[in-house]
Amino acid sequence: MAMRQFAAQAATALRVRCAPASIHAGFPVSVARAFSTVVDSLKYATSHEWVKIDGETAVIGITDHAQSELGDIVFAEIKGAVGDSITANDSFASVESVKAVSDVMAPVSGEILEINDTLKNEPGAINESPFEKGWFAKVKMSNPSEVNQLLDSKAYEAHVEANAH
Repeated sequence: MAMRQFAAQAATALRVRCAPASIHAGFPVSVARAFSTVVDSLKYATSHEWVKIDGETAVIGITDHAQSELGDIVFAEIKGAVGDSITANDSFASVESVKAVSDVMAPVSGEILEINDTLKNEPGAINESPFEKGWFAKVKMSNPSEVNQLLDSKAYEAHVEANAH
């Protein structure tokens, strides 16, 4: 019991917590800092999008930190359709929350292969499960080297910490 209390106090002091299983199901998680989960195996943009690379395909979503900052997401829209091209650093989607409307920037360039249609009727899936159910699009990368410009999990954690309000 004393160890559990010590661990809880240490975690609070370090602003570290274990994320709920629904946020990171199926992904190895490094730590959850400032109440946001960061997944080790993903790449991150400084604009708070994540990318899961599978060969030439990139799955794109917004980070746990981004959805947390936005609050309850009530609308999500992908600007384009399957077969359309997106360009790195350009807006390819938008999300509307109870707080704001925000653009979602493409972290990589390529052709949209699939759009997560679940988000049309269930935009809250982004809040509930940003890494599993809340992805936006699958893209066939036209320039896979763009991934090298993205942050790994440790660099993204440092970016979030450095820019905390």
